[in-house]
Amino acid sequence: MLAINDVPEGYDYGQDVQFEIQEHRLRDYQEAVNFLRFNGFDMLCLQHEFRIYGGRSGSHILAILREVDLPVVTTLHTILEEPSIDQRRVMDEIVRQSERLVVMTERGRTILREVHSAPAAKIDLIAHGIPETPFVDPSSLKDQFGVEGKKVLLTFGLLSPGKGIEYVIQALPEITRTHPEVMYTCSVRPTLTSCARRVSVTG
Repeated sequence: MLAINDVPEGYDYGQDVQFEIQEHRLRDYQEAVNFLRFNGFDMLCLQHEFRIYGGRSGSHILAILREVDLPVVTTLHTILEEPSIDQRRVMDEIVRQSERLVVMTERGRTILREVHSAPAAKIDLIAHGIPETPFVDPSSLKDQFGVEGKKVLLTFGLLSPGKGIEYVIQALPEITRTHPEVMYTCSVRPTLTSCARRVSVTG
């Protein structure tokens, strides 16, 4: 499993992550090709989101896609209706280099076809969300995660500017002074492959 680091010291991923790439270091992407080539992988599952990969509009990821001799399945988390010139160039090449493209909405499928001329046969829809299931009292599950008796605030997704996460963190000391049972958990979305970190912040 490969992961992208956005800080020089990296993260404590555990044993699942076998190769780490510094976000803005092109050489790391190039070296990742050899790692993939010589370690017996059957395919590359790429998680694509803007602002994860280095280079203009994330173009460093193309250094892997152009050279890797594996089928590529790309999950697209954001598909822009009006991409910039660089964003269009990068996405167009991701479309060309991928065997399959996974989108989460019908609108995403339409944009891929109309804006990036993606062949319909390449596109698979896996709806964003979860199946409808019977209600389960969350209190019965909290002890599994060490948050029994807590009121849990949860953020899930890519840590990026504009989401307002910093405001929640700034407000937590005041919140927990009057509501000490509150806990804020941020579950960080994967980058190159399905590797996740969980960060808990309490006041």
